[in-house]
Amino acid sequence: MKQQYLNLQSGNKSLSSKKAIVFSLDVIISLFVVFIIFSAAVFYINKAEEEQSSIHILRTASDIITLMDNKGAFNSINKQSIETELYSVLPVNYNMKIRLEGNFPQNKGVLETTKALPEDRFILTGKKITVTPENYFIIIKYWVWLK
Repeated sequence: MKQQYLNLQSGNKSLSSKKAIVFSLDVIISLFVVFIIFSAAVFYINKAEEEQSSIHILRTASDIITLMDNKGAFNSINKQSIETELYSVLPVNYNMKIRLEGNFPQNKGVLETTKALPEDRFILTGKKITVTPENYFIIIKYWVWLK
């Protein structure tokens, strides 16, 4: 009986070659599934990093506007002094445009910095509301993008 079992396994070549083909197909399918899962994971990790980058840029812009407000840069409602203060605190790899709207008498209540918005960049925007010592109510809108 032992001899028949050994003869059956070694004598039947087509059965062992079919098992090898099935095993090879199983390995190929498994590798394909692993590759798809790995690709999906990389895609979602990159997407999360892009969102984090956008949040970081917007938070930096918000901090810049808050810093300028705390330093009193918006109290004068003067375009030149606002731009000077902006470029002194703005990081080198960022660009920013600021628009002030409010009940101040200069320029019919609207003041904008001279930086134009680019067409080929991803632009983030935010808003802050403040009151000057002269009791002018100001809405500060800002746009920020990477150079």
